[in-house]
Amino acid sequence: MELAMSDNPSFKKVLNASQKAFKKLHGQGKYNPKDLGTIKEYKDLIDATAGVLQSAITHEMPQELKDYLDNELLFLVG
Repeated sequence: MELAMSDNPSFKKVLNASQKAFKKLHGQGKYNPKDLGTIKEYKDLIDATAGVLQSAITHEMPQELKDYLDNELLFLVG
């Protein structure tokens, strides 16, 4: 049996955050990269996405590599 992504709490959080971010973007009618750090809906989507990506990094990975990827992810998403 396959679990639908929308049934997984982590993915559901991303889907809900995406919907809110897209509604905000549509309502504003424009986008500026600086908005990623200032608009709550965009920040929530970034946080939800980062949570899913971080959970995919297993504990079997060397700590040095995990730390590097965690830091790189924060750099990429703000």
